[in-house]
Amino acid sequence: MSENSGITIKGIKNGILVEMDTVEEWLTLTQRLGAELDSKSSFYKGAQVTMNFGDRPVPRHQLTSIKALLEKRGMSIWSVVSDSATTIEAAHTLDL
Repeated sequence: MSENSGITIKGIKNGILVEMDTVEEWLTLTQRLGAELDSKSSFYKGAQVTMNFGDRPVPRHQLTSIKALLEKRGMSIWSVVSDSATTIEAAHTLDL
């Protein structure tokens, strides 16, 4: 996916890494992510995902929406990387 889309998807040893822009509007990012995953669904199905949110604060309800988006496509969040205390706390409450 192009960098100007606000989302970068890379293959890593344990699955895939999804990096999300720290300033782009949340709904726009999640729609783009869903569209990208749907366009290559057979490739991504079953993948374990590391989500990197950088310093973006992602509250629990937003992290829950990403988790549901991935699970709907047969994927799961393996880990969350973030510099934000809000995001880290949300990940802990969801056992991620």
